Amino acid sequence: MATQINWNTCPPRTSPISLRTHHLSLTVSGPPRSPNQPVVLILQGLASSTAEWPVVIREISQFARVFSYDRSGFGESEISPRDPSAENIALELDELLKAVGVEGPFVLVAHSFGGIVAREFVHRRGAGEGDVVGVVFVDANTEETPSTYPNAAVQALGKGLNGLEVTIGAEHQLSEGEWKVLMREEDSERNAVAGRRELEFYHGSGRTLALKNQTTLSPPLLGDHPIVVLHANYALDLQRIYDAGVAAGNGSEEERKAMSAFIREANGLEEGMQRGMLGLSTKARWVFVEGSGHYVHMVRPGFVVEGVRWVLGADDGEGEVLGRRDGEEE
Repeated sequence: MATQINWNTCPPRTSPISLRTHHLSLTVSGPPRSPNQPVVLILQGLASSTAEWPVVIREISQFARVFSYDRSGFGESEISPRDPSAENIALELDELLKAVGVEGPFVLVAHSFGGIVAREFVHRRGAGEGDVVGVVFVDANTEETPSTYPNAAVQALGKGLNGLEVTIGAEHQLSEGEWKVLMREEDSERNAVAGRRELEFYHGSGRTLALKNQTTLSPPLLGDHPIVVLHANYALDLQRIYDAGVAAGNGSEEERKAMSAFIREANGLEEGMQRGMLGLSTKARWVFVEGSGHYVHMVRPGFVVEGVRWVLGADDGEGEVLGRRDGEEE
């Protein structure tokens, strides 16, 4: 008889975990967990895998137990028979954790579309008195974000470009080997198929979340559990895509003008949407990461790690809303 793995205390490992319908690849790292000690869950963005997260996971693993997994169809995870809506993704995460016997409390680290998934997961686990005790939103999508995507001018200027190479190729903090793994996954047809499936349900996921009215609940969705909202400098990415697109001869004159206008308004638009998430808790922290575009976890991973530390240590005292920028002291 095989020995059952205790995922709360076992050494770092990656294994396929059987759900009723398919397998998902789960990875754990960090020190053994003490009873009732929070664990960190990584929730990646739209059409993305855990290959983006080695630096953040490595750093957080120095002081906390970290679980990461590839959603259905990405990495080593099998395709799900379910549609990849945010609600279904949260359901499968719930099933995955139950399958390996990992219970809360949980601290979520949610990037981009992962922000919508995180809030659906909180909804599943129970608001306020549930076992999600903190969230770090990393340039996260809100229920409003899908209505702004995709932007036709950005698509025109970015045609044929490798978005990650253009926006963070010179600034990411991954090792050479980690970057090669990420690029290999980005280029794989399997990941592309899974990404297209997620995109099909992206806008519907935003509409479904909006119906829950989470940002206006009283008491707030997460009560006094701490949250951090890391707002990236999206205009940095857009300007790099614009410059590379113009150099490649992409876009008409009108499309270039439209993208230039979008670059000027993008940060304000994103800030307006993301500040709404501060209403999810009475204990919230706001940080503008001026030196990074959308992929904060790869370009300025220290901000994510600091956010997790703050959430884990914010049990006492009142929360605060900060306007700190990249490079400034608190």
